[in-house]
Amino acid sequence: MNKAHETKKHPEALESLAQQLQEINERLAAIEKRVENPAVTVSVKETANMLGVSVPKVYELMHRADFPMFKVGSRVLISAVGLQEWVKAQVAAQ
Repeated sequence: MNKAHETKKHPEALESLAQQLQEINERLAAIEKRVENPAVTVSVKETANMLGVSVPKVYELMHRADFPMFKVGSRVLISAVGLQEWVKAQVAAQ
């Protein structure tokens, strides 16, 4: 069978592949945007994911004077650069 015949034979599969390709392209575009414009701050949940700890553990860490967090209204944010520096300081202290 030739490829043209197979394409006509399985249009659902071709449509599914086209949709998957579109989703992959959208994800890549989002990743490229984050690389070009890195976040200045991260949320508590993002911090937990970055550190590999639980959200309650991040709230516990926020009570430390050296932890790079601040509030905007009632929202708690963590400095992305400050978090990287804080982690480096923790490693150096060990």
